[in-house]
Amino acid sequence: MKKTTKLIGLLILVLVLTACGDAGQSTRTFELSQDGILTTLVYTYKDDVVSKQSAKNIIPYSLIGVTSKEEAKALLAPMSEEFQGYDGLTHKIDYDNEKAIETIVVDYTVLDFKAVEDLPGMMFDGDAAELGISMEQSAQMLQEQGFVEIKK
Repeated sequence: MKKTTKLIGLLILVLVLTACGDAGQSTRTFELSQDGILTTLVYTYKDDVVSKQSAKNIIPYSLIGVTSKEEAKALLAPMSEEFQGYDGLTHKIDYDNEKAIETIVVDYTVLDFKAVEDLPGMMFDGDAAELGISMEQSAQMLQEQGFVEIKK
């Protein structure tokens, strides 16, 4: 009986410590529908420093001039290959019958900013590698570009 009680206590402690691992982390979500492409950005941050950003782009095949997932793969695969092999950066494209769904996740805690600076869409101001990515500056820039914050 004592072993069972200790085991249950240990499991509860592990769950509590795991739940506290992201203590203080918050998220903000922004969306923009432009030219038929829906973009959703999710920022994970603490205080004003962004630790992770994910982007999801839903791209109808009609917008890129293709009619099937095979044609879309042939067109988009070279672009996707550019984003492979970088620590802190994952990129994938899923294809359904009518659209491509691009997902990009950037973990700024391990990203080599210099290695990815020439990739399409990678924009960093000033000393981002040393100072981090500002959540407030990112939110302001996104809103200036027409993104709307989605409140949960």
